[in-house]
Amino acid sequence: MLNFRSDMKVELVDSWGSDEMIARAARVSTNKDSVTQGKIDGLIRYLMRYRHTSPFEHVGATFRLEVPLFVRDQIVRHRTFSYNIRSFRFGEADPEFYVPDEFRHLYNAGSGAHPHLVADHPDGRPLYSTTKEEFMHVARFTWNSYVLMLEFGIAEEVARGVLPTNLYTSMYMTGNVWNWLQFFDKRVSSEGNKPQYEVELVALKALNSLRGQFPVSVKEWEKS
Repeated sequence: MLNFRSDMKVELVDSWGSDEMIARAARVSTNKDSVTQGKIDGLIRYLMRYRHTSPFEHVGATFRLEVPLFVRDQIVRHRTFSYNIRSFRFGEADPEFYVPDEFRHLYNAGSGAHPHLVADHPDGRPLYSTTKEEFMHVARFTWNSYVLMLEFGIAEEVARGVLPTNLYTSMYMTGNVWNWLQFFDKRVSSEGNKPQYEVELVALKALNSLRGQFPVSVKEWEKS
């Protein structure tokens, strides 16, 4: 039986270092790498303001993601991270498929180069019901083809070729804190930045987790 979902699972599985470690790494240049909490805040504020980024590379985090294939394809464009990704060549896929939820804007009132997605079509067309129906139709059709090919003895690495990009996969994503902050720069909405909705959901969940691990660094990044 197929399972249709709209969520992006983002689980913090490991982190290392702290805001204090960032400050200590910065202060080693003057051989004074023992700092108090009050100085940590001010030093990280200075580092962020003037983009002295190397101290943020001594700490980091690993997340486990469950995302559709088309989201994975955008995430791995960030080449400073380390990735390990579920393979459908050496194991069978699970019938888990992404379908947009009712909060996902579907009509592009902008252009291809400068998208501006809004909830409703100007002609009042039923965008959400049509999108949901087509996503589910394609998932069912391709999954039946995939299962038929496997049952017929066709290799998994060949049969996977019929699966659509809304199939869920899982992956580990590891990077230092500066990698993550650069990821958030590009994948969290701002005045001049409009990332794809699904990728932003991943970024926001990771950002929220890192607030608890590196509160000063994230706070100063958000202010910068």
